[in-house]
Amino acid sequence: ELTNLILLYGPQGTGKTSAVHAVANELGWDVFEVYPGMGKRTGKDIERYVGDVARNHTIRGGGGGGGSPTKAKDLFAAFRKAGQQQGGARPPSPVKATTFSREREDGKPKQSLILFDEVDILYGEEKDFWTGFIDLVRLSRRPVIMTCTDITSIPIHDLALQ
Repeated sequence: ELTNLILLYGPQGTGKTSAVHAVANELGWDVFEVYPGMGKRTGKDIERYVGDVARNHTIRGGGGGGGSPTKAKDLFAAFRKAGQQQGGARPPSPVKATTFSREREDGKPKQSLILFDEVDILYGEEKDFWTGFIDLVRLSRRPVIMTCTDITSIPIHDLALQ
């Protein structure tokens, strides 16, 4: 049975995340990345960060809580501008994307994937991460890729891996 979930694992620095971005770039796909340094990754936060992205072909303002449709280019331009105002620090974006267009040249919706980087790094308050993650993957209309270095901390038997 085909699923939309892939796990890449291996030692740090072996290019797992870079490989995902390279393949997506080659295919002309956007990558929406969720990573440990962005803040909490509780079940509720996962929904807020990428819930709309997982379910739809458009990006909505304010994450998974709805809001009005927003052009992705404008949305990410605002994050870049905010980052420049902070002296070049990482923008306060909950999700980063490799490109800023949601439509292909032929006007059809651009494909994208969701990358959960370093899923083996979880903090105490993120104890419901896996519940939220599994729910997101189950409802997602997009491919979801996870990376990790310690596969023993991943609930493999609860995941519908490709």
